[in-house]
Amino acid sequence: MELTIDGEIVPGEIQAPATDLPYNCLKSGGDMYWIYYIATIPSLSIGQHDITVTINSLRALPDGSRLIYGPGELLMQTFRVTAQ
Repeated sequence: MELTIDGEIVPGEIQAPATDLPYNCLKSGGDMYWIYYIATIPSLSIGQHDITVTINSLRALPDGSRLIYGPGELLMQTFRVTAQ
């Protein structure tokens, strides 16, 4: 997992897999596990900031049916936030 804000990597730590989701996330099937990544986000200056989250797999991950995900990039999501 990699988290960047305005192109700068924000260090964090991957936590142990868990079956329960935090806060208001919807629960999925019993055979799914969620990986948590905890990072301390620095204070942002006023204005817009681009945040990118990238999730990678080091090996192939079968989904239990016919699909296999990875190895490599599994997801990349970029969004913009405005700090006031």
